[in-house]
Amino acid sequence: MLTIRLASGKIKTIRASKACKTNNEFECVSYSLHGYRPAQSIYVLIEHGWESDSVLLLNAKTGERLDLPDEPHFSPSGRWFVVFGGEYEYHLSIWSLDAGKAKQELLYKYDSNGTSETWRFVGWDGETRIRFKVSPAETYEKDVETDAVLKEQGWVLNWPFPQ
Repeated sequence: MLTIRLASGKIKTIRASKACKTNNEFECVSYSLHGYRPAQSIYVLIEHGWESDSVLLLNAKTGERLDLPDEPHFSPSGRWFVVFGGEYEYHLSIWSLDAGKAKQELLYKYDSNGTSETWRFVGWDGETRIRFKVSPAETYEKDVETDAVLKEQGWVLNWPFPQ
């Protein structure tokens, strides 16, 4: 059980599933605190499941939660983050954070014709460029470096492969 005090003084309690008490490892879901980001007013929690973990961002002011498929990679200021995963939903998304509220700024879904890519986070170059390595999963080609850049109209993902 995690007990978190919100900025309002309210207590937010997050409990493991009942299956954890009966040692049902297939149904057990538990939580751990991964970090607190005071400048962004969020708690970062890990949700532990049978075959995989996911991440939960908890607004430290309101207690609202945002479920993410994997670990967020924050920009140096924490204003932005990128996350990979969500195999059947999306593969890459870029978010902004303002006073604990997350807003999705870019959503990239890989091709729905059955192909997919493997994306890896390389790093942030300041606040306006995110570097990645990507390769088509079916061809096992060598990773290609690419990036996403913040432009006046928003985030733009530079597609690294020929169309």
